[in-house]
Amino acid sequence: MGVSLLGSQFATVASIMSSRVVTVDPSTSIANALRLTREHSIHHLVVTIGTKFLGVVSDRDLLQHVSPFAGTINERPRDAVTLQRPISGIATYHAVTTTPGATVAQAARLLLNQGISSLPVLDDDGMLVGIVTTRDLVRGLLKPV
Repeated sequence: MGVSLLGSQFATVASIMSSRVVTVDPSTSIANALRLTREHSIHHLVVTIGTKFLGVVSDRDLLQHVSPFAGTINERPRDAVTLQRPISGIATYHAVTTTPGATVAQAARLLLNQGISSLPVLDDDGMLVGIVTTRDLVRGLLKPV
């Protein structure tokens, strides 16, 4: 069994993106966002209002704002308060995005050059249609032919 090279540089983002994206409202608490990343085994949540894309929150963003004492016997009142803060304060707005028609090579270049690990995929009207992560790129690269 061989491996595909995604039809070389001409494969599109639409062929490898995840169209099932977990989205959150800007008012979602840090605690609920953490729960969603664990529950869905994902590393990125896309912040939207309806289907309008606003930004991205990664599990790393969330963990940077959570005390290691949160949820433990050593939890302090301020640790619990932090968990209730909305993600709107830590989301990355004006995030780098791509389109379904972009090539996989273009998406990979964006991820590498920007030092990021996900690209929300937006249609021509700016509506969210998917997400591409480094994991999607690797999975696409290793698709059996």
